[in-house]
Amino acid sequence: MKTLIKKIFAGTLVLMALSVILLVVHIYAVTQFSSEQGTRWQLTRVEFNEAPLSPATSLKARQVMDTIPDVIDSYLNIKKGTLVYATKKGSFKSAKVFDEFIQAGSFDAVRYAPEKGIQSGSSCPVLDKKSITYRIGSFFQEFFKNNKTE
Repeated sequence: MKTLIKKIFAGTLVLMALSVILLVVHIYAVTQFSSEQGTRWQLTRVEFNEAPLSPATSLKARQVMDTIPDVIDSYLNIKKGTLVYATKKGSFKSAKVFDEFIQAGSFDAVRYAPEKGIQSGSSCPVLDKKSITYRIGSFFQEFFKNNKTE
């Protein structure tokens, strides 16, 4: 009986250790910067004054966003009343896309502005800096960054 309990305990420890190692490797892999040009996008967030969005507003927002040619991809969060869209980094078309979006749809929305004192390149319009995902990712990113410089 004791050997069975020891085997189960050892197996559980091995599975937990493998899971943690896999998580670290995954986070490391997805946080690496790409050396290829053109793989980086500029994200812009639009905050609707209505949250959650009505079905009519969400459908209209998706339809309008699909008609704007400079948009690479977009995500609409109906519950929070936000729309995040991507344009090619360095194209300076984010403001133009926002203006086209508002004019075409007559939406009651504003463009997200980073908090004062934050550099424009260091502020992500999608992640909440208080979330556990952001904290874990930044911990591992700092850990690997510090290990590369040694």
